[in-house]
Amino acid sequence: MRTLRWDRAVTQYRRVLAGILIALPIASCVTAHLYAHHTLEGAYFPVSRVGDVRRGMTETEVKAVLGSPLEVLTEGKSVVWRYFERAKPRWCDGGKPSQRPEYVVHVRVSFKDDTVTDTSITKRGSGLDALPMPE
Repeated sequence: MRTLRWDRAVTQYRRVLAGILIALPIASCVTAHLYAHHTLEGAYFPVSRVGDVRRGMTETEVKAVLGSPLEVLTEGKSVVWRYFERAKPRWCDGGKPSQRPEYVVHVRVSFKDDTVTDTSITKRGSGLDALPMPE
């Protein structure tokens, strides 16, 4: 009888402790400001997937990885797809007022005869560490 009460108390204690440990990280941004990703210029594209684009891929394969380009340029016999985004990433201020991060990412994918010949990425700004981004 005494053991059964002790087991119930331990189980109840563990449940309360688990609830606190789960609620604490969730509440840290509930009590602070949690900002959603917001594109200011250009168009959203999966920046983390830029590294998946390789030489020799077709336009269809690149579109499957990055989506439709913001702009398509013709430069002689080459075609350049341009991806660009200036945005404020998803971010939690931790309850301390501060300036929200902002970044710019510009990607150019060059094609010749419907295959990738070159890819370049330019990035600047704050908040880039929050993005999974290729080097």
